[in-house]
Amino acid sequence: MFNVGKEMYTIKFNQQKFKKLPPGITVGVIKEIVGSFDINKEGLSDKSLKSLFVIGLENETTGKRVGFDEAASHYERLIERSDINLLRKIITVRFVEDMPDFIKLGGQGWKKKS
Repeated sequence: MFNVGKEMYTIKFNQQKFKKLPPGITVGVIKEIVGSFDINKEGLSDKSLKSLFVIGLENETTGKRVGFDEAASHYERLIERSDINLLRKIITVRFVEDMPDFIKLGGQGWKKKS
């Protein structure tokens, strides 16, 4: 999906990765993702886009998640040379494909029970 030098990277989401989002961003991300399908809205904010990119980035060859600092660096390089709106669409579509149950539950299904 993305290449940096000779390495190929992809974006993948799962429950464990999503739990690593900073506190308080979960509900906002869900609203933005759902809203991104409304043609009158811009979609993911830059902050949410970067958070999702950093959490979802994996080395396509090894299947291993890329560390936060390295992924953030790749994000910065990618938005310098690519259309950020295209990246928004790619991240949104990938999130919805990988986590349909999360969207259906409005982000509430995976919260720890007290």
